Amino acid sequence: MNISLSDFTSNSKLDAGFYYTENEDRDWYRSIQLSGLEAESFFGLTVHPENQDQLAILTDRGIFESKDAGATVTLFEETEGTSATLYTENQFYLVKNQTLFSLEGERGVIPLEELVLYLAVNPSNPDQIYAVTGDGTAAVTEDGGINWLKEEIIPSE
Repeated sequence: MNISLSDFTSNSKLDAGFYYTENEDRDWYRSIQLSGLEAESFFGLTVHPENQDQLAILTDRGIFESKDAGATVTLFEETEGTSATLYTENQFYLVKNQTLFSLEGERGVIPLEELVLYLAVNPSNPDQIYAVTGDGTAAVTEDGGINWLKEEIIPSE
């Protein structure tokens, strides 16, 4: 299942709201209710790779999580200011104030000046995690987020 947000306003193809597809983006359906969501803006969405009913929505109020494909959501306490999230098979990561957290707690500080907006994990090595900013600056960890190195993934001009 792929999920999409059609902002707060309609466009030429979709009304405002959350949509999902189960057939490789051919047809989009609007049925995600998000009961309990109290936020003014959305800026991220993460879906669990093995349990597509579990998703995390990044908002101005923090992270709202759903375990029923978006029918209801619950706010994670003390997550306001989170800039990126990532589910892996066995873990949930979030970045708040340039610090990576897992389900076990604080992992390490990411040495990037710009706000981290994206996280990715190497599926062959779950301890290798990439953090990327909006301008393409990146950092990588080989030990699950404790120690980080800056890495240039988009060459500067």
